[in-house]
Amino acid sequence: MKILHISKGDIKGGAFIAAYRIHCSLREKNIDSYMWVDTKISNDPTVMTTEHTFLNKKLAILKTVPTRILLKIMKKDNRVIHSPSFLSSSWVKKINESDADVINLHWVNREMLSIEDIGMIKKPLVWTLHDMWAFCGMEHYAKDNRWREGYQKHNKPKNEFGFDLNRWTWNRKKNIGKNQFKL
Repeated sequence: MKILHISKGDIKGGAFIAAYRIHCSLREKNIDSYMWVDTKISNDPTVMTTEHTFLNKKLAILKTVPTRILLKIMKKDNRVIHSPSFLSSSWVKKINESDADVINLHWVNREMLSIEDIGMIKKPLVWTLHDMWAFCGMEHYAKDNRWREGYQKHNKPKNEFGFDLNRWTWNRKKNIGKNQFKL
């Protein structure tokens, strides 16, 4: 069995380190495991990334601009990281064309994979939840119960103003999840 771990990074950051440890543990058990990341720091040959060309670096920086603009629109009290994950990437095609039998998603935010990209993965998926993002709106940690009740107008926090980006993001997850995930 070949397992492909997808993570934003490998050895810098809590979720990335956890993903890398899982990958290494599987390899120690002689399971064919490898990792694809946006940001590779280790020198591990079983961890691969896209080429770090000048153009790829600039595109990665440019992908953060629309997200920052969206987050400025949303006036919120919750200071935890928020990820709308709405920009498509080239990862889905690579994942679907890979020889992996199982895909293990880890922390895939900061526009590594869009929500819609996740819905287009054709291989069996395991999603290791390093935070609450997979079942919340944009927030990675929720201070309220909207993720349980559903993101409705009536339960929007009084200290959030403007367009309800958490509800928009949650609905996008709900729509792609009908075939693969249960929210």
